[in-house]
Amino acid sequence: MLYMGLGCRACPPSAPKCGKPYSYVKRRRRGGRTYLYAVHYLGYEKRGGRVVKRVRECYLGPERVVEYEEALELINGLYARARAALEQGGTEPLHEFLF
Repeated sequence: MLYMGLGCRACPPSAPKCGKPYSYVKRRRRGGRTYLYAVHYLGYEKRGGRVVKRVRECYLGPERVVEYEEALELINGLYARARAALEQGGTEPLHEFLF
């Protein structure tokens, strides 16, 4: 499961390396491992009478490492929200922060 680009719907997800919004995440298998790339759509251009889609890819890392880091980010965000609510005197159970 990939959680890249969590946030509001109006905010497009951005690649962590370049900070620019990306269109989708591409997976490539090499030697039994899967690597992730953020694909930036740059538009179309004509080459020799053909229309070709222009894209640029940013390397994100091995799939398992990226998913692990995103899970940690998600957990840390939930922990910070719960701690802030408790400091403000909130009495909501922790499961309220998961949904």
